[in-house]
Amino acid sequence: MVRFQVSNIFLTRLLCSVYTRCNMTVNRKQFVPVAREAFESCACFRARQKAREITRAYDDALRPVELRITQFTMLSAILSVNGSLNITELAKLLVMDRTTFSRNLGPLSRRKIVRYTDEQPGRDRSVLITDEGLSLYSKAVPLWRKVQRKYNVS
Repeated sequence: MVRFQVSNIFLTRLLCSVYTRCNMTVNRKQFVPVAREAFESCACFRARQKAREITRAYDDALRPVELRITQFTMLSAILSVNGSLNITELAKLLVMDRTTFSRNLGPLSRRKIVRYTDEQPGRDRSVLITDEGLSLYSKAVPLWRKVQRKYNVS
């Protein structure tokens, strides 16, 4: 009896697997028009495509100072709050999760562009821009502004 049930389950799974594979092959053509429509006109895809294009333009412009636009934006956020927010709050301000924000701070910290503060033990650290970081930021601003003008953003 047990043997029959095991065989029955095995056969059912095998038939379902074969049926699904065959059915997918047969129905694949019906999805081509939808797939083409999604690829050619999906608003989300177009927005992400444009975002990658814009990001590339900023990254190219900031290459002489060895910054990426994500790093420039992080430095801008850090400067704008002048150390008054901790890392978690800065991440929220930039709509990033804390882990990603911290991971992206790593290269800036290693290059001595930012430094962590431990003003209150047991609390989340905050981060400040060093003098070297301010110097780098001042060189990056004109490069950033040039791209801003290209995209008519003020």
